[in-house]
Amino acid sequence: MIIEKSWRVISNSFIHFVSKDFSNLNSLTERKYMVKVNYASLQTQSSTMSSVSQSRVAGFNQLLSAFDSFGGSGDELIGTGYDAARVYATSVMSPYYKGFILYSEAVADAANTLADNYVAKCGAENLDEEQLQAEIDSISRGCMSLSASISGLQSKTKPAEGDAARISRLQEQLTAAQSQLTTVQEKLANLKAFSAESLLACTSADTYQLLISKAMSGISTSFGGGSFALPQDLSWVGDIEQGWADREIAMENNYLSALEKVNNGESLTEAELTAIERYAAAYPDRVDDSVIQYVQQARQVKAEEMKYRSIIDKVDAGKELSDSDTKFIEEYKKNHPDVAINSELEKASAEKSEYKKIVEKARKEKLSDEDVQILTKYGEKFPDVKIPEVVKKALKTYFEEINQQYEAHGQTLDNINTVIDMLGEGAVRFGGLIRRIKPLVSGPAGPNSFVIVNPQSIQKASDVVSAGSNISKYANRFGYALAGIGFGLGMYDDMVNKDMTLTEAVGHNSIATGISVAIGAIGSLALAATPVGWGFAGVALVMGATAAFSWFAGDQYQKAYENNKEVRDFSTGVGEGLLQSISNPMLPNLLW
Repeated sequence: MIIEKSWRVISNSFIHFVSKDFSNLNSLTERKYMVKVNYASLQTQSSTMSSVSQSRVAGFNQLLSAFDSFGGSGDELIGTGYDAARVYATSVMSPYYKGFILYSEAVADAANTLADNYVAKCGAENLDEEQLQAEIDSISRGCMSLSASISGLQSKTKPAEGDAARISRLQEQLTAAQSQLTTVQEKLANLKAFSAESLLACTSADTYQLLISKAMSGISTSFGGGSFALPQDLSWVGDIEQGWADREIAMENNYLSALEKVNNGESLTEAELTAIERYAAAYPDRVDDSVIQYVQQARQVKAEEMKYRSIIDKVDAGKELSDSDTKFIEEYKKNHPDVAINSELEKASAEKSEYKKIVEKARKEKLSDEDVQILTKYGEKFPDVKIPEVVKKALKTYFEEINQQYEAHGQTLDNINTVIDMLGEGAVRFGGLIRRIKPLVSGPAGPNSFVIVNPQSIQKASDVVSAGSNISKYANRFGYALAGIGFGLGMYDDMVNKDMTLTEAVGHNSIATGISVAIGAIGSLALAATPVGWGFAGVALVMGATAAFSWFAGDQYQKAYENNKEVRDFSTGVGEGLLQSISNPMLPNLLW
């Protein structure tokens, strides 16, 4: 039988040591270990260890009962061989398996001690030594900066008007920062104290492990020649028997202490829950059913809480929720109507439910533009998720229909064809596919942003689109009243024929026609954010251009854009700024 090191058994799941390398001038590396504790994992592991321990102890107790029965069989099984076997069973094997019981319970007790001590010292939150230290360093720098600013103002020989008020505000900020610093420092100190004490939790388990190892060594050499010769070294037996006697006393005392809290309706620690369960297993006739029910309910409540917390941790880590996760959340909300569900968890659950609905829809009917947008966002967030076959087929059909609409009017989109090819060849995960789909589904930010090419718009806009191909021509050769057409058709040409992103196209055309035209176009026609939509939007903007403006159009800018990367980068930056700022309702007024 393999005996695992106690600390390793207990710590693997819930206490992580994050290594970080620090190199000196001689390129030598020393390793520093940082403590990171996940509260939900710690508590769950403690409950699991307790349950596993009780199951193992039940098996070992059956062996002890068998040895006891055999030891009392002198009247039925007679002979020197039986006598030797009975002596061996009672003198060696019984204490040997008592040692296993003591070891198993000591490991569970260590896990309980860690879980309970962490709550007592650190509360019910995840703590990371490295993150806490980084936060302390950042806040400390902020405090130093605030103190320096205050000192500078206070040292002025001739204070300016308003200095007193500024000093007061800075002092308030400093006080708040210092309070925050104290809180974080206390968290770090508590985490370090817990870490330092945690090794002591396994002392008893390590002791019994050594005793079992010594017993095992003697037993393995004592079965020579088919006889039951006693091991030469039986020094471990006395220690085991003493531990067994101490166990009986501790079991009684721990049960009575926990029972008092049950009678008072108080919550129980992990160690107290285990104490009642352990006593009930040893003396089932002495424990009232109501006490057992109290413990079972407490276990259920705790298990639900830890599951809930583990799902929150999953969301915080940016991982996809499973079907079982979303099902649990819905049940948790029903069972705990008064509990305020974590907002990010609610959002993640809604995203998962929305995604599942689209997957089911893909089995029966065609996908809409909105469906593709949702799938794209989901795939961007979880690129490692495998694409369901029904979704791949539905997407392939979707893009094939779009491509057919374009081809009917003499247009060819290589990026759509590439997506179709990928789907046909068997794209596996969302990540690779989304990189191809993304240019087709991006639109300006906003609640009404249209995100995919609408095949129904193509015929309406085809005549307009065929009228031009280059924004510089439209902006330079016509008056300001037709600048909107130039902007719209230029957007179409850049996004379709030149394969620019939306941001690149907005930057290019906003400079060519004038920033004010771009603001007006984007702000008033956000729904027309697709290549075809922008072409069609140009016509509509004719009626909206009512004020004079200036633009920087012409051959010189166009040549500079085509031949100078810095000009292109600048234009793209302009595009990013416009798309980000369009939500400001005052911006168009300022620019017109």
